Amino acid sequence: MKSLSAILWFSVIAMFLGLLHLLCIQREIVSLEIKQLITAHLFNLIPSLICFVSILLVPWLKNKMGFSLLFGSVFKMLCLMVYLTYVILLLPEDENFILQFVAVYFSYLFLDVFYAVRLLKIASLNDV
Repeated sequence: MKSLSAILWFSVIAMFLGLLHLLCIQREIVSLEIKQLITAHLFNLIPSLICFVSILLVPWLKNKMGFSLLFGSVFKMLCLMVYLTYVILLLPEDENFILQFVAVYFSYLFLDVFYAVRLLKIASLNDV
């Protein structure tokens, strides 16, 4: 149950990051279209949630939780590279979007690591 609450908190903090980014756009601190904002945040949020939820639901992934989280992060990074290559080749004038997308990726990566450590601590406490 504690791991489910950790995932819910992860989702709440991710939504807060998205709203903070939207506030920066509306205050004209950074410029980005709303469609690009949603793309950047959903591209980072959905794979993270899939990784965390699959680890909770699939029993054989719980035994190797650290490696499962590492695989999820590497898979998300590879998807990021493929998507950004597509964006760079077809939309070379969108460098602002690319920079913000990478910044959003690193903020979600920080959250992934933080909550991965939290899930691992919860799992180790449940094993004792």
